[in-house]
Amino acid sequence: PTITNDAKRLAYIASRSNSANAVYELDIESKKEKHLLSIDYSSPLRSLDWSPNGKNLAISFASIDDPIFKIHILDVVNQNVESITHPHPQIFGDINPKYSPYGDSIAFIRTQNKSLYYDFFGGVGDVYVQDLNTQQLQKVTRVNSEITGLDWSEDGKELFYILMNESMNFEIRRVNLANSEEKIIYSSEEVLRNLSIDNKITFERHKITYRFIKTNVTDTASNSFEYINLENGKYWYPTFGNTDDKLAFISTQSGFPELWIKTTGQETRQITEFKGAYLGKPKWSSKDDKIVVPVTRKGNSDIYVYDLAKNELVPLLNSSFNEMAPEWSEDDSSLYFVADYEQKSQIWKIDVRSIELVPALFLDLPCDYFVRKGNEIYYSNVSKPEIRKYNLDNKSDKLVSSALRKKDTRNWDIRGDHIYYIRLNPGYKRVLVKKNLTDGNEITMSGDEAIIGYTLQGISTNQPGITVSNNGKTIIAVTYAGKDPEIMVLNR
Repeated sequence: PTITNDAKRLAYIASRSNSANAVYELDIESKKEKHLLSIDYSSPLRSLDWSPNGKNLAISFASIDDPIFKIHILDVVNQNVESITHPHPQIFGDINPKYSPYGDSIAFIRTQNKSLYYDFFGGVGDVYVQDLNTQQLQKVTRVNSEITGLDWSEDGKELFYILMNESMNFEIRRVNLANSEEKIIYSSEEVLRNLSIDNKITFERHKITYRFIKTNVTDTASNSFEYINLENGKYWYPTFGNTDDKLAFISTQSGFPELWIKTTGQETRQITEFKGAYLGKPKWSSKDDKIVVPVTRKGNSDIYVYDLAKNELVPLLNSSFNEMAPEWSEDDSSLYFVADYEQKSQIWKIDVRSIELVPALFLDLPCDYFVRKGNEIYYSNVSKPEIRKYNLDNKSDKLVSSALRKKDTRNWDIRGDHIYYIRLNPGYKRVLVKKNLTDGNEITMSGDEAIIGYTLQGISTNQPGITVSNNGKTIIAVTYAGKDPEIMVLNR
């Protein structure tokens, strides 16, 4: 809901059987409701804001015919709708409009992608300001990051916004529109969103505790879950070694995302100390003596190798290009990975025994996560929620599974002749699926769908990761133990 400055009228979004995704106006004193605007159900509205004089509403919405979100102005008296922004057709669009205090400009988030980690009314992009008189468009930030809150200062000279940084911590920042100077005024390891400025800063804060859940799997019996790794911090990308007594994972229990390992007879121990990078999915070598992990800093991803025997971490590839999704060859002599050396995602190969370490193009296949199994490449791309199989011999490309959430396209595992992944079933129930790669037979791993379905809502919703033991009898996945929302007030 958004309220007019005179506190007499509310505008809000409601979804009802006869009018899905509609905007309504409510007179607070008389309780009379007025229908203002309807949008087709396939493209929900992405927030709205009253103009200071209460005559217009700024609304972000898309439609079936025009799926890119744009900022529109609705004249509530004449019910005329006009689009005021024109984002590039290859991006998610413009969302979260906020009128300036004098009504002459609108600030908004131009998102390259919708929210990657959380179900926020935010997205990955930057803050822009549209001048309604001159039609001039100003790019206020250059962060290209998750932004979850936005509002003006009372004098209209500054903007405040909430950013998720590369360490996956949240910051409230203040930016001066005249000189573009920025200042971090509050930071937290907890989730921040829904920012409001009125002499003080009010925002919403969520405490989310990530844990691993472990289940012993059978194909017929109901699964029982056990929480492991109960220390503070976030957890993602658990990865079993080729022997079931080794587990690698990413955790923020030291304050930053770092690589940790757990082996039989040893305490859980931290391997890396990047203190500010984002780490992707680690991969064990076939002998479980080395681990490769992608590390992203300031928007650039590199690949590092950890040698367990030497207790040594070294950059294998450390360039200005993005190298991601490393995968060992069967004999550990080579490493496959995704890179953008030619301005597009492709699979490259490097001989790790060579001194020169010169990558060679292996396969021109658009993917951002893959697993090689013999002469077949199983791969997925976040732009299309499915897993596919490419045969290196006959060049065939076949669909393995669809109906995934985009967040789950990097959240699957292959063990033996089976692939394990999380699928979105009808009714939006997320279920863990085991599929035979030879005959295509599928088994839903949940004997009691109500119980496992509830648990799976948290698996990879915020942080991705499932891993399966070598014998296929144990699965470890990421979930979060709970969310405790709080409304916080910060004195400026």
